[in-house]
Amino acid sequence: MRVGAVLRGVYTILTACFYHGPVGDGVSGSQYLEADDGNVYVAKASYIPRYPKTAVNELVATRLAVSLGLKVPDFALITVPAELIAGEPMLQAAGFTPGLHWASKYDQTAIRVTGEDAVRRAINKEDIPMIIAFDHWIRNFDRADHPGNLLLRGEPGHEVLSPIDHGHAFYGAAWSEAKLLELSGVVEPIIVGANRVYSLLVRYMSGAERFSVAIAAIEQLPDELIQQCLDVPEAWPLSETEKDALRRFLLERRKLVRQALSEFEDHHPFLGVAAV
Repeated sequence: MRVGAVLRGVYTILTACFYHGPVGDGVSGSQYLEADDGNVYVAKASYIPRYPKTAVNELVATRLAVSLGLKVPDFALITVPAELIAGEPMLQAAGFTPGLHWASKYDQTAIRVTGEDAVRRAINKEDIPMIIAFDHWIRNFDRADHPGNLLLRGEPGHEVLSPIDHGHAFYGAAWSEAKLLELSGVVEPIIVGANRVYSLLVRYMSGAERFSVAIAAIEQLPDELIQQCLDVPEAWPLSETEKDALRRFLLERRKLVRQALSEFEDHHPFLGVAAV
């Protein structure tokens, strides 16, 4: 079973043993933690005052991504002990408290998708339509212009495109129930323009029905599975009414993905020009 398998009530629970410093200066305060399985993880606190839904967004979106077959890194929930936090001011500043937090397995050999060579090397270019369709569905516009949110990882000759960092899904990490319900019916194609990542990806999409398989997969995803993907630890900041609003948001936007992607195609003249 892959780490973080999408099964109701099943989480891989790890314990943080060592702290290896901050990931960078991002607003989510990501930290490197070594777990009791011997691997290093990128961890985000379950609650960040300015961005309270960061960990919720990560867990929900990543479980949805797995259900659609996207090759996200292995993930888990990580227990950060009080004694580790007490000795690390950076963990305290990043909002970590004793308890469960979000963790995505770190791959030091992975590279950011910043140029066409990285896309060309990927063996899963057929996933490109799904990556773009998925971002439209969960309203994650952050990846289109952020090279750090799409990785190329794996052994040479077996490298895959791997979407990461979904903290800005669902209109951002500070979304409210009211905002989700207000904007769930808005059709918003992501216009590439200067968007560095999508402008690379769309060149490798070919065929008259570029998005048909991805759209069908999203439209046919069982409602029950979507509901299961909304299960987060009880202590995390997601009330039952917020969970229901997020469920309705996903079900409503699922109906609009086809239209949004049709408009997306109309705006991108480079679709398929480098397809191999």
